[in-house]
Amino acid sequence: MSKISKKKAFFELQKDYNIITTALINIPINYINKKILGFIFNNEHKEYYNDILHIIYNYKNKNILQNVDYNLKNNKKLIEILCILNSRTIRYASDEILNDKHFFLTILKQNDKILKYLSHDLKDNEEIVNIIVNNNIYTYDLKYASNRLKNNKDIVLQAVKKNGLVLEYASETLKNDKDIVLQAINNNIEALEFASEELHNDRDIILFVINYDGLFLEYASETLKNDKDIVLQAINNNIEALEFASEILHNDRDIILFVINHNGLFLEYASNELKNNYNFILNTCLTLVLIILFFIFLNELNIIL
Repeated sequence: MSKISKKKAFFELQKDYNIITTALINIPINYINKKILGFIFNNEHKEYYNDILHIIYNYKNKNILQNVDYNLKNNKKLIEILCILNSRTIRYASDEILNDKHFFLTILKQNDKILKYLSHDLKDNEEIVNIIVNNNIYTYDLKYASNRLKNNKDIVLQAVKKNGLVLEYASETLKNDKDIVLQAINNNIEALEFASEELHNDRDIILFVINYDGLFLEYASETLKNDKDIVLQAINNNIEALEFASEILHNDRDIILFVINHNGLFLEYASNELKNNYNFILNTCLTLVLIILFFIFLNELNIIL
């Protein structure tokens, strides 16, 4: 859209305050003047128009509200405009505005980046946090909740169902809650990283993730990395998971034979004891030779046919 058409569109819409505030992000700031402010502020606060224009023109300065008159810091229309343009300016708004639940919800629809500037009271407001979580307005919706609400199972459960990675911001208690963690990894398998150490030792959870990708054996406890059934499940899904098995299982004939039957190069992961075992190496080589001969035979058979 050309500058002329933008300007024309702006003057067509200037009588509707809601449309103006919504459109501000796409309208050149230099088109804002005292006449436009008259429409926005219903011709009130005219004594502040010069200051307001200065603030709006310099909206990129996150500290622009720091030293202005309190009446401007407490002006909802001005703060709403600034929040649309630069969310960081809200931190210098008045305490009344920073604690105004209804104002916050209005602004949130315009710019979700203001979440980080929530007052302590709003971070601890269940209604606010539930709205954020249930509407998935913000990617890391638990990050700015209070510690009390990060320990609220209902809120955290809803959050991880929508974005498993927000498990990172849950309380330590809920990171150790099996229901919460299962919901989180069901949404995003990588959420396992944020589960408690105790749940990294949970067979159900580890089996769930290694059946998705054997490489998640990396996150299993040392106990489960030494569990033959677990490790076999992991390498059956992804042969490279052997890297994360315990040293003891690197000395297990069944496991090493399993992986080298898939790829002889995985012999490097065998323990020194197996590598130095003449009978084991001989049997392994014979097995590999038979496999190679079998594929050569199949290839020649296909050529003949």
